[in-house]
Amino acid sequence: MAFDQNEQERASEWETILCSNDGRLIMELSKDSQAPKHIRDQAERKRKQMVSINSH
Repeated sequence: MAFDQNEQERASEWETILCSNDGRLIMELSKDSQAPKHIRDQAERKRKQMVSINSH
């Protein structure tokens, strides 16, 4: 399956966001309709982890 350049850039952008600890970006990513479901799911999991870390 071939990706066009834009999709590849967006995918690496999503990876960067997932690896970052920027809660706002991660929250936006989890709601991003352009992102594939598995990316949104990962972002949502990370967001929940961060919320539980921050609330302790």
